[in-house]
Amino acid sequence: MAEEKHNVFTEMLAFRKAFDQPKKDGKNPQFQSDYVTLDAIYTAIDKAIKENDIQLTYTQYTETNEQGMEYIFTEIMTTDETKVYRGSAIISARQVRGQGWQTALDPQANGSGQTYARRYSLAMVFGIASEIDDDGNLAQPKDADVEEAHQQNKKPSNPLNSKFGVLKNKIVNNLNIDEQTFFNQMSTGLNMPIHDFYAFAKLDDQTKQNVLNWLGGQVK
Repeated sequence: MAEEKHNVFTEMLAFRKAFDQPKKDGKNPQFQSDYVTLDAIYTAIDKAIKENDIQLTYTQYTETNEQGMEYIFTEIMTTDETKVYRGSAIISARQVRGQGWQTALDPQANGSGQTYARRYSLAMVFGIASEIDDDGNLAQPKDADVEEAHQQNKKPSNPLNSKFGVLKNKIVNNLNIDEQTFFNQMSTGLNMPIHDFYAFAKLDDQTKQNVLNWLGGQVK
């Protein structure tokens, strides 16, 4: 009998099926909104892994680039594979009355920046809804974006997009997962930020074909 392989994609799929979103246990005083604290994220992730015997572990570390910017990296490990994801930059700042956020180099500000970067990066990798979108208004489409979408609709449909839809539906049905889980795990498996159909549609044809080839291997 062949030895079972435990790659990041399959273990993250198992994780997503077992994972329960944690409750928002923190309060953002600036925006008066709720969010999930770093401790709650650790607890929720570890609980899903341990209780469901998921063959996956993770760690986080920092690296500084040539420009001196420090980033959090999240490393996901199974017995057969390791993937590394660059997350948020660590920004040391504090809020000054009447001046907004100002750069600060003291240990407390740096610690707060590290906590935020770790929390946000873990939430991104594991698909955790860590906070209410305070930038929702900024995400509304601008007139130029609407016009671009309108022009895109005038173009002939790309057959690669249709093939992607067929494969997506097949995987979603075979694994009994929702579409958001599919996109999260595909992004993890490919190490590419393809979080919805529109992100796929914006790729060039060669990259689309590479994605389709990879997806085809998942349904064999």
